[in-house]
This record gives sequence, C-alpha cells and structure tokens, in this order.
Amino acid sequence: MLIYENEFPELINTVSEILFPNDVKLHIKAITEDSSSKFYCRIDDEASTVYVYLLEHNLEELYTICHLFSYDHIGSDYLYQSLPLEQIKVFLQLPFPSSII
Repeated sequence: MLIYENEFPELINTVSEILFPNDVKLHIKAITEDSSSKFYCRIDDEASTVYVYLLEHNLEELYTICHLFSYDHIGSDYLYQSLPLEQIKVFLQLPFPSSII
C-alpha cells in the first residue's frame, strides 16, 4: 500500500512510470492538472490488481469526489468510476446482510 497527499506532479512523473499504464496516467493527469482541488491518494497493489483511490476535495466549489481506478498487470485496460462523497456515505449506511460483507 502506498499513500500520497498532494504529490501529483511528482507522482505522475516518477512513480507512475512504474505503477500506472499510460492511459491511467493520462486520466489522472487530466483530473489533477490545473485544479484548485486538494488531492489525496491511496494505491493498493493486491496480487494481480492495482486499485487507485483518488479523493478530490475542492473548497472553492464545495465538492468532494472519489475517483476510483483499477487495472491488472497484464493489459492496458482499466476501470474507472467517480462518485460524490455524499453517495458513498449513503451507500455505507445501507443495511447489508452480514453474508455479503
């Protein structure tokens, strides 16, 4: 597990060469470049899949968005989802049966 806070120019230019496929790197750059938001990132490399959790917090426009990426070490395809923090909070309050969690 790697955790970064507001290190995206360095993260994209150095660490990403090793960790991110080019399309993921470009997508993250598009989100973070020239943004007034503050970013928090967690990267989990779990065996065959890498998970990137990118939290965008914007104090000027008053929003927080969770950008979620996942990809494997085999190809260049990746999955992406973005959710407002409010939706994630509602999701966490749903009554899930213990057999699911």
